[in-house]
Amino acid sequence: MKKLSVASAALLVAGVAAAQDKPNYVAAQVISSKSECKGFQDGVAPLGLTATCDTRDEGWRIAYGRYFNDYFGAELGYQDAGEGTAFGRAPNGALAVTLKAPLKVADLVGTARYEFAPEVVGMVRLGGAWWDYEVKATPATGFGAKNDKVTVTYGVGLEYRFVTVGFDIITKVGQENLLAPTAPKIKQDVKRLSAGLKYQF
Repeated sequence: MKKLSVASAALLVAGVAAAQDKPNYVAAQVISSKSECKGFQDGVAPLGLTATCDTRDEGWRIAYGRYFNDYFGAELGYQDAGEGTAFGRAPNGALAVTLKAPLKVADLVGTARYEFAPEVVGMVRLGGAWWDYEVKATPATGFGAKNDKVTVTYGVGLEYRFVTVGFDIITKVGQENLLAPTAPKIKQDVKRLSAGLKYQF
């Protein structure tokens, strides 16, 4: 039994050492983010306007990560997630206002990974995202919003050698309805598809 325990400990140490041979990495990703139109619709409704939206945009993300062992690690990232766009129209169809909502995010997540085939790794991520969200109106009508907060982010990923792909969600992004302060806050989940490269060192 003692020999078995020593052998198990040796295997564990060997596994940790292997993971820590190149425990650090940096990553660069192209991302495609999608929000929801309902927040824009609720925002302009008190003006008697209806909104149509282009809620998907492209951006980028960079990250630094570290593996603590073969299975667990942590990652710190920053992303410019692009912006959603909405067009507020009057009842006669005339364009009254254009709204753009850029989103920038810093995230810190814990990672869990499993190599289920040679050099093919599945990963899950869970942590917090500090986001900076702003709504800008054209023409400038005084209608707009700016908010920042920390909310939960989570996702999954797949890696092969130095190539990474993933799907992540940032929860409850938004702000109060400025035109109807007693209405429920405008919140939405931002969904992110990503593809990029990773370098270990």
